[in-house]
Amino acid sequence: MIVGSSGKMQKVDAGSILGGNVAALKYFMPLVGLDLGPPREPMKAMNENEARQFKKDVEDLGFFTWDPATIV
Repeated sequence: MIVGSSGKMQKVDAGSILGGNVAALKYFMPLVGLDLGPPREPMKAMNENEARQFKKDVEDLGFFTWDPATIV
């Protein structure tokens, strides 16, 4: 559960947000300060459009602005 930008608790399915694949996870981790490098073959890295949309989706959830003090 996280608190979204609306201030309401939201259940988050990490698999759905991350696209259910390693490429999305590899893109996401540097956003939180942990660079794990590119995905190994046969996985492909996200293209620029996928990465931009993914980051927007995560931002829209309020991931980067959540306050741990609001978790009940």
